[in-house]
Amino acid sequence: MENARFRGNQVRMKQQPEIIQLPWNQPILTSAVEWLLADQTKGCADLSASWVLLPTRQAVRRLRESLAWACRDGRGLFLPCTGTPFQLLQKSSSSNIAPEVACIAHWTRVLEERVVEQCPTLFPALPNNRDFNWRWKMAALLHDLRGTLAEGGWNCARVAASGHCEEELGRWHDLARIESAYLTRLQEMGLTDPHDAKYTAAQNPERHNIQRVILLGVTDATQLVQAAL
Repeated sequence: MENARFRGNQVRMKQQPEIIQLPWNQPILTSAVEWLLADQTKGCADLSASWVLLPTRQAVRRLRESLAWACRDGRGLFLPCTGTPFQLLQKSSSSNIAPEVACIAHWTRVLEERVVEQCPTLFPALPNNRDFNWRWKMAALLHDLRGTLAEGGWNCARVAASGHCEEELGRWHDLARIESAYLTRLQEMGLTDPHDAKYTAAQNPERHNIQRVILLGVTDATQLVQAAL
């Protein structure tokens, strides 16, 4: 992990985040533990009102172990809430989010419908036989495309309606049309696309009764994570 940094110039917040530069001449894990415990009383270290976000689950495990080891002298320790930035985009109450295989399956069904023939810019030369193999591969590509767009807070419809696609406007309108057919199919099944669920969660993230959020070693937060913060 590199030096812990907040990128305050990229995040719009009512209160600008504070940038903490940890010492470079020792492991960041050691510096982070010392910094987290620096203002704690000798009798008990209470970090329960903090949420520490780290790049990986392995980093989360190592931080929790190091905090416990630092308090091995017998003083009490209330660990902070920990996790990865991905957890900002999750809703604990969401139970209707479609798994990836279901999304691709629904895309596969859409690709055999007539809507595909109404997208000549996106599909200028359709195969004579839209067999399962072709539809499954195309479905995976479309699902991955929406995932890439979602990281920046976009979907096909938003791109098509923006002013950022003048050179390929027809293709994006076709993508928006086929995306609409896919989302309608999911809605009829009572399901939510996982990429759309992340976007919704970023607009209204769960607070978990936390007073401060600490990004430790997270050097490149996506637009969705920044929006959630």
